[in-house]
Amino acid sequence: MSVTALHRRLERLRVPGDARDAGVSLMEVMVAMLLFAVVSSGVIAMLNLSVKETRDGRNRVQAAQLAARELEVARNQFTSSATGAGPASLALNAVTNPTPLAAGGVPGAPLVVDGTPYTVVRTAQWTGANSATGVSPCDSGGSGKLTYLHVRASVTWPQMGTTPPVVSDTILTPPNGLYSGTTNGHIGVKVVGSAGDPQAGITVTVTKAGFPTTTGTTSADGCAVFAFLPPDTYTVTLTSGGSAGAHVDDRRQAASARQIGVTAGAIERQTFPYDRAAALSFTFQAPAGGFALPAAGLDAMPIELSASNLQPNGYEIFAGSGTPRSVSPLFPSTAGYGYTFGSCESNPVTGTAEARAGVTTALVYTPAPVELTVRRESDNTALPNGEVVATQVTDAGCPTASTLTLGRTDASGLLRTSLPAGQWVLTVTGQAPGAAGWPAVAVPASGTSMTIGVA
Repeated sequence: MSVTALHRRLERLRVPGDARDAGVSLMEVMVAMLLFAVVSSGVIAMLNLSVKETRDGRNRVQAAQLAARELEVARNQFTSSATGAGPASLALNAVTNPTPLAAGGVPGAPLVVDGTPYTVVRTAQWTGANSATGVSPCDSGGSGKLTYLHVRASVTWPQMGTTPPVVSDTILTPPNGLYSGTTNGHIGVKVVGSAGDPQAGITVTVTKAGFPTTTGTTSADGCAVFAFLPPDTYTVTLTSGGSAGAHVDDRRQAASARQIGVTAGAIERQTFPYDRAAALSFTFQAPAGGFALPAAGLDAMPIELSASNLQPNGYEIFAGSGTPRSVSPLFPSTAGYGYTFGSCESNPVTGTAEARAGVTTALVYTPAPVELTVRRESDNTALPNGEVVATQVTDAGCPTASTLTLGRTDASGLLRTSLPAGQWVLTVTGQAPGAAGWPAVAVPASGTSMTIGVA
């Protein structure tokens, strides 16, 4: 068959209208896929946004219903005349999830609706009729008489993002004449941090012999009110824990307690400084220039802190040992605590450290450099391998002396060591003192050098 005949047969087999360059190139396929991806991502983003808005809307509706339910439960309990109910039975201040959804449920557990756990915080505070707007009943300016109960329900749930909590409020007023304004009195406890900021979530307990113990939790304004108490003296105690963290008062007490007297027809307001405990942590560093830390004893020296809140003298001495050396718990102070290694009157203040709430502040302590030379007075030769011991000179601040083992001299009788600034007596173990006796030396913070004579 000739080439011409074969060509003609192939032409007959070609599909009519099929051009030699017909078809979709790889580049066109890639462009089409890219356009599809761009359009699809936009559609998916819109769907995700729609789903999120639908879910948020559903959550807010459920939260609003839970808030309304909590206020209705509080209202029913407040107005009920049944045994165990009534205005005095409603828990004051802040309580979390007080009303389970089902009978037999556990108070305090999250309220689960359609698989979402909700947290309802109910706050109830008595308020005076002529209290200034926005003034906490624990602050001055409020009325001495409590006439209505302000109840708020705040509802939150996981993955809220920027969605604000759902909040509902109501006012509950007891029947006229139910409470006499002159028969009972009230206690308003305001809890503030070291910066004067209100501390929420602090447990406040009011006790008195022969009287039922009453417990409440401070609200967002740091206030806890205990209303309609018979006139007497009560013990009010603060405690913390859980998410609030360990707290102490300005006297470093974890359970801060005061005696508060209640007067008929008045609110006895007390402010408690109470904040997350702070701590100082000291590590030791040898002075530059080839000086060494004492071989033993430095980590066990007492540390004296000075601050106005350390009562009754403005300072406190902390025993302990170890490296690093921790001093805690402390009430936070932005002004800081002055610290001194040693409690003797000859020990100067080394520095000042800021103590921040809930934070351990790391500090590095460098004692003063001391260069010692030990020589035999009999022949004026160096004493090698002599162990030098430093003992503090006692005074009113340190009736018990601290003793540090400084180390041993080298072949030339030299020991480059360090000591906290103060008054020290230096001795050489196993050696008799020279003619001048064992020297009592003043070590300044800048350091010193000296020669010790042995017999």
